[in-house]
Amino acid sequence: MAGRAARMYGQWGKAKAILTSAPTRILPALRKAIMQEAHFLRAKMIEGLKSGSPGGQTLAPNSPLTVARKGSSKPLIDSGAMMRSIAVHATAGGAFVGIKRGAVGKGGKDTVNLAMLHEKGAVITMRMTQRQRRFLFVMLSKHGSSATTSAGSGGGMLRIRIPARPFITPVLDMYAKPADVKHRVAVRFAQFMNGDLGRG
Repeated sequence: MAGRAARMYGQWGKAKAILTSAPTRILPALRKAIMQEAHFLRAKMIEGLKSGSPGGQTLAPNSPLTVARKGSSKPLIDSGAMMRSIAVHATAGGAFVGIKRGAVGKGGKDTVNLAMLHEKGAVITMRMTQRQRRFLFVMLSKHGSSATTSAGSGGGMLRIRIPARPFITPVLDMYAKPADVKHRVAVRFAQFMNGDLGRG
């Protein structure tokens, strides 16, 4: 029985071009999708600081002394340094979102340690200098409090309690569930590939 030549139907030329160009387009599209996800999470962290309720968790209010000293009742945003420190960086395997080690704020302050202090909360005990004592008394006076009842100090020591004000963990808990991240990245990746395949 004589052989018969196979006949191809459809846009095989276009399909060949798509399959040939796909490998060079997949990685850039995936990287772009991942970076967009990181920027999405960064935006949620900044939004949470501005609203005072990151990830739906209300931040502990500033103490009256902090309000008297800084003139702001909103925690963590009086100078904007904390928000500016939240950044996105590409990594070999994906992306980093948060405050990188070595980040510094106004006056060269270590923003990472400050962020960890607020994220977890802390109790700091320190010996007061005369200058600090005078400053404390002035702030207490402005607040209408008595140094003997509110200073929390004894023998020249000052005990400061900083309540936990997490602004990264609640956002990740709410928005960075693995299944949700995977879905958003997959959707973006598909969109980028649909726009690129067959071009060039």
